[in-house]
Amino acid sequence: MEIELFEIREGFKIICTQADTFPEGIGRAFQTLEQALGKEPDFCERPFFGVSQGSKEGIIYKAAVLQTKEGEGEKHGFETFTVLPGKYLCINISNWRNNESTIGMAFTQLLEDKRMDTSFPCLEWYNENNVKCLVKSI
Repeated sequence: MEIELFEIREGFKIICTQADTFPEGIGRAFQTLEQALGKEPDFCERPFFGVSQGSKEGIIYKAAVLQTKEGEGEKHGFETFTVLPGKYLCINISNWRNNESTIGMAFTQLLEDKRMDTSFPCLEWYNENNVKCLVKSI
């Protein structure tokens, strides 16, 4: 898989909920967001994200969606996370639903790259059937 540089020019907030387990709880975490925010008229058109970071207990994964109104996450009892502007190492995956294991393989490759900023979590940026696997670059 080819690693490219991807630039996020302006930071933005996402609304997050933590999966109770990884990877089994990921789907339930996205369902939790949909149950709380799915009645918003633009919910289905928003980009979705995954935020993950290693810990002593294993991988902590948060399902997320773009926040479109100030205070929206807090209003529904969710935490928010700011995606910082800057350069990211990126692997693009097309039709990820046909082979979900490619996401893990992409992050394995990205985590080995010496240009990675280890202080920032890994990001998945979903757009229809495609996903950008991102790690912040130093």
